[in-house]
Amino acid sequence: FGNLGRQEGYSDYLRAIATLTVPGVWLNRIEITQNGKAVSLTGRALDKSAVLEYVKTLNTRFAPLGVEFKTLDITSERAQGAPGSAAALAVVAFKLN
Repeated sequence: FGNLGRQEGYSDYLRAIATLTVPGVWLNRIEITQNGKAVSLTGRALDKSAVLEYVKTLNTRFAPLGVEFKTLDITSERAQGAPGSAAALAVVAFKLN
């Protein structure tokens, strides 16, 4: 398959991600590149400790697949409340490679 990806596809990657739930963590983007050797996840969480728990478990699940998440960027931001509401929620945005 060369640059087209893995012959067996990426369902095992997506299953590892989909079955991992950490309260207060959600994903916005999943990127699988370099024939499955590089995975990038972008998301948000209610706090930094939830992200760290998520990364630790994710690395355990991806180890048998030959993928290791080595870099984590976390930034604080404010998420908008419900439409018409002045309330904002403090969250962290993260990118994991």
